[in-house]
Amino acid sequence: MATKAEMQAELAGLEARKKAIITDEWVSGVGSNGRSVQYGDRAKQIDLIDRRIQELKLALGQFRRGYLVGRR
Repeated sequence: MATKAEMQAELAGLEARKKAIITDEWVSGVGSNGRSVQYGDRAKQIDLIDRRIQELKLALGQFRRGYLVGRR
């Protein structure tokens, strides 16, 4: 288990990365996997980051567990 400070640092980093992905002017072209980049790749990335942010917030006690029930 990470320390509280480590989790807060990771949380801040993820939120910054999510903001960068959302606000980034998406350049159409070739992604790191050699295929053209589509919106779906981006949405999936954001979804994965969101899920990790939720886990961290729960671990840090920033959310009450009941608050997240039924929300995705």
